[in-house]
Amino acid sequence: MRDTHEIGRGVVDRSLERAGLTRLLGPHGEGRGTVLGVALALLVCAGLTLVLFAWPPTSIGMAFIVPVVLVATEFGVRAGLLCAAGSTGMLLVWALATDGHDHGLAGVLIGSLALVFIAWAVGRISERAVRSRRPLEQVIESTSDSIYVAESTRFFDLSGDMLCTVGFDGALHRVNDEWEKTLGWSSDELLGRSIFDYMAPEDHQAASDATRAARVPNAPGAQLTTRLLAKDGSWHWIDWSLRTVDDERRVYASGRDVTQRRAAKRALTRSESRYRASSTGCRGRRCSSSTTI
Repeated sequence: MRDTHEIGRGVVDRSLERAGLTRLLGPHGEGRGTVLGVALALLVCAGLTLVLFAWPPTSIGMAFIVPVVLVATEFGVRAGLLCAAGSTGMLLVWALATDGHDHGLAGVLIGSLALVFIAWAVGRISERAVRSRRPLEQVIESTSDSIYVAESTRFFDLSGDMLCTVGFDGALHRVNDEWEKTLGWSSDELLGRSIFDYMAPEDHQAASDATRAARVPNAPGAQLTTRLLAKDGSWHWIDWSLRTVDDERRVYASGRDVTQRRAAKRALTRSESRYRASSTGCRGRRCSSSTTI
């Protein structure tokens, strides 16, 4: 798991604290092992060059610059100086073992000092770049998170459905404006209260059962219909769709008032029943009249 810490609302990845060439070799600080492996391979190649070829000291010294720069860029001043020290040791041992005067011991020493200076300079530049980039990344992370929160809040508030978050104990933690538009209760009157205080007692068990069903692993959520008490004393039928998040011990629910739709359906059903009864009665009277004649 990536090592992170929070800065305000943003989360900053600690693996970015040393991110030189890893930006090219992998996302978000990955690939540092690749950089180190390449640097070690180049050092080995440079060492073999010392043994197998009689190149001038200046040319051989150049072979060590690339791995030193790689390490200093990725890991900073200390690691760069260690790499430069190792390269310098290899050069000095090679110069002394093969008669340093013939191979230019002074040139080897100058080249070694140059490696140390390059490691220090490149490491310092890399560390400064990282320090200057880190606040910018934190600002970007924080800004992105703030925008996401603002958009989520706007979506929550502007939804035409009754949205809410409810604790597993039934307490209302958040509601949108549709609750007041539908039931008349303000958010101050609702928040902290149990949703069961507003729900018809006959529906309590169904709500509890739906919550348990939604908590089953990989469950798609649950749907149910309950009655909620409005501030004016009337009852509203609400179709609910809900999901649960066990880590937060929260139920995320979306409800839609279907009171008028159910009333219209009941009225239509009664009208159809009266029509059928009327039709049956008329047919019965006609039949009776026909028999009398």
